[in-house]
This record gives sequence, C-alpha cells and structure tokens, in this order.
Amino acid sequence: MGSLVVAVVAAVFAWSQARSARQAVQRADRAILVAEEANRAAEHANRQVADLQKRTQLDQLRAVLRQAATEAYAPGLNQLRWESAYRTEVQASLAGLHAELPLCAALLSTPLPSAQALAHAVEETARIAESTEVSAA
Repeated sequence: MGSLVVAVVAAVFAWSQARSARQAVQRADRAILVAEEANRAAEHANRQVADLQKRTQLDQLRAVLRQAATEAYAPGLNQLRWESAYRTEVQASLAGLHAELPLCAALLSTPLPSAQALAHAVEETARIAESTEVSAA
C-alpha cells in the first residue's frame, strides 16, 4: 500500500512538472511572437527614418540645383560662382546618392554646367524624391 501511495504521489508530481513545462513553452512561444513583431516594427521604423533622411537630402539638393539653374538661365552663373556657391553644396547634398542620381553626380565633373544640365538634374532629383516613400505609419 505504501508503494502505491509513493507511485501516485510521484505520478502527480510528474504530471504537475509536465504541465508547468508546457505552460513555460507556451509563454516562451508568445514571447518569441511578440519579439518578432517588435523586430518587424523596428525595421519598418528604421526604413521610414532612412527614407525621411533621404527625402530631406534630396529636397536640399533640388533646392540648390534649382537656385543654380535660375542663375544659369539669368545668366548670372559663372565658373567662380559655381565653384564658390554651388559645387560644394551639391557635393554635400549628393553624398551617398551618386548611384541613384547619375546626372547630378555628372555635374560635379562638369566645370560649369549649362542651364539645361542643371534643369535635368533638378528633374532627376525630383523624380527620385517622389519615388521615395515616407508615410505617417
């Protein structure tokens, strides 16, 4: 009789331990799902921040190019003005975007871009800026 009681107590204890282990696994599974969702949300937020930074950079570049194009059409843009006022700003605004904006990058190798070249660069920058998705989500 005594060994039967010990066996029943051992069985109840084993059942209790198995149940606790199942609950721990379920909690761990839920924690993994929550962590995966948080990771997806963080990745989305990082993409949004990168897009916003890129859009800001593109807007700055477009403003500089537009101003230079206005002077070129005037015609008030000369080599000295291009080198002192615009080339450095274009270079800074273009940092990291050379591959996406080949027309703008080509301006940096041009001693003095024409009004038409500047206008094309403004259009190219606007096109890339418009295709950069930034939502409020």
